[in-house]
Amino acid sequence: MTTSTRWTLFWSSVDKVSTSAVGLVVGVVIARLLDPGAYGLIGLISIFIAIAQVLIDSGLSNSLIQKKERTEIDFSTVFYANIVIALFLYGVIFLLAPYVARFYAEPMLVSIMRISGFNLVIMSLFIIQKTRLTIDLRFKKIGLISLLSVAISGGVGIFSAWRGYGVYALLLQTLSMNGVQLFAYWILSKWRPLLLFSWESFASLFSFGSKLMLGWVMNSIYRNLYSLLIGKVYGPTDVGLISKATTWGAMPSQQIGTVINQVAYPVLCKQEGTALKETFFRYLRLSCFIIFPLSGLLIVLAEPLILVLLKDQWKPMIPIFQILVLSRVLDPIKWYNWQIMNVYGESGKSLKAETIAKLLSITILFFSFKLGVLWLCWTLVLYSIYDVAITYLFSVQISKITITEQLKELAPIILAFIILMIASYLGSMLSGTHIVRLTAGGILGLSGYFLAAQLAGIKEFEYLIKHLLTRRDNGKKVY
Repeated sequence: MTTSTRWTLFWSSVDKVSTSAVGLVVGVVIARLLDPGAYGLIGLISIFIAIAQVLIDSGLSNSLIQKKERTEIDFSTVFYANIVIALFLYGVIFLLAPYVARFYAEPMLVSIMRISGFNLVIMSLFIIQKTRLTIDLRFKKIGLISLLSVAISGGVGIFSAWRGYGVYALLLQTLSMNGVQLFAYWILSKWRPLLLFSWESFASLFSFGSKLMLGWVMNSIYRNLYSLLIGKVYGPTDVGLISKATTWGAMPSQQIGTVINQVAYPVLCKQEGTALKETFFRYLRLSCFIIFPLSGLLIVLAEPLILVLLKDQWKPMIPIFQILVLSRVLDPIKWYNWQIMNVYGESGKSLKAETIAKLLSITILFFSFKLGVLWLCWTLVLYSIYDVAITYLFSVQISKITITEQLKELAPIILAFIILMIASYLGSMLSGTHIVRLTAGGILGLSGYFLAAQLAGIKEFEYLIKHLLTRRDNGKKVY
């Protein structure tokens, strides 16, 4: 890994670690002020907002990243396309809100859906600025913007929840976050759109991006269909529990994955042959090396963690949380096998893989959603297994990177992961307060993991210790 890429990864890490830390603190404070029902009301409309967010960009940003020779006309075209699509979709959401409220028998959803939907318009105004910074690997600026927006919006959310605004505190938090990002990206990014729109450019970019978009739409539908069905059958409180469990359970894979993936994708797109394969393995190992232990600790220590951070009203979330964390452990393997198809320009194959996996999952979901919330969560674990298998079957046709090669690269990390789970469990069995159990389990688990990593000679362990926080220029260490 080159010095510039390593430094880029460092700033990307600073972005996600700092924003995740601030976001976690804010989330805990707000969750202690609100009940699960408030989160449930937001969760009821999540499927509509999530689909709209995917449709706005239509995969065009990834098309710009993947394209070798981009022009200012390309950027301006996508900028205006995003705005037009966002305005159209907000109009649809605005008109659809009363019918959604009637479906759930929750009158408040009319205003909630219309306020939440306005975020789509705000976000469309800074997608291209963020994309350009990503292409240029300017993650220091992206990190500063993310941290600023999370901190300010967190203050707004906490104050609003403390004043008793209920679910509207969550809406104000999101609106202020996107508002800060809009202002910051326009200030820190020097790019401004030209007064030009090219249908030829749009058609070219959309040809590649639309296939990614359809895959993301199916993923959004699948991930949020649970909230829709649970809300209709079981009620907002259960939606709130699964919504918060999903957010927290996805943190290791989503936050760390985003850190590495936003660096990996543009880097992979610039490489070919043996160098591409080596870089693929490097990022795959690095993602798994970080995500596996974090996921393992959350699964084993879920009970003391949730009881320390939240009130007893969130206790039913514990088993849901454990299962949902487990369902995301294999995400890195899925990502890179899916991503490699897009690097080769085969977004059609990635769409086929996504389509098969989602159709199978939705079929299972409709036959099992009345069996209970926990059973629905277990179907996500099942989905994660065959999703990886299906994605691999398509990716190997293009990349020729076999599952045997991938498992060989990951074997030491998997062994260290198993050791962490056992050590962490033994530590959590100690008698005492929840804080004692949490601390003992965390220390023993991580100690076992890093000891196993060192004995196994895992390259990523040495990399993180010696290189992630430093770089060398002309033989001098620079911090």
